[in-house]
Amino acid sequence: DQVARDACAGYDVRLGPVAWQAMDASIESSRRRRGPHVETGGLLFGERDDAAQLLWITDASGPPPDSRASRYGFECGIQGTAALNVAKRTQSHGSVQFVGTWHTHPEAAPLPSQIDLAGMAQIVTSVDPPINKALLVIVGHTPRHASIGAYLFRRQDFVVVRQPMAAVTRRSGLWWRLLELFGRLGERRLSVVSTQRRKPKVTDHRRGTSRPRP
Repeated sequence: DQVARDACAGYDVRLGPVAWQAMDASIESSRRRRGPHVETGGLLFGERDDAAQLLWITDASGPPPDSRASRYGFECGIQGTAALNVAKRTQSHGSVQFVGTWHTHPEAAPLPSQIDLAGMAQIVTSVDPPINKALLVIVGHTPRHASIGAYLFRRQDFVVVRQPMAAVTRRSGLWWRLLELFGRLGERRLSVVSTQRRKPKVTDHRRGTSRPRP
């Protein structure tokens, strides 16, 4: 198994051989079709034991058909994901289910970007049915070697601020667009501020001041 640890949440994450082979196959397929610098990703399925602080990833998928990928980011689609989760649950008699997402950083270390944090905020705050914890696995590549980063996020790690005219329709679901993230990853207190037509004033919690968005 591939083993990673989220030092903040205190969970050990074990990637089983079937899951790792599926991820590796998706990475190689993306390299052949789009080149070595374009990100790719998909879904993670497995089991979580909160008492033992363990996550077993037993299977993974490649990118859903409506995903968007470029050298600068990966946006995991949603087409077919609900049916895939039902199939995994049925095959495992309810023990295996969706636990998070994975993607690559072909030219960087496996550290979450602001786009990555926004995606996790959307999962734990607006997925239907809601889930209270979601895993993010990043396969990063530095000049010397590939490495894996694992990050478990909880709903309470994010503060969602909804403002008038803040709802944004994106493809087949209702999403909130992230405009500002405050706080440090280690503290895990992030403000998710939604879009509105006029440029809002946002409070900089680090300085206690308000300033207009550029």
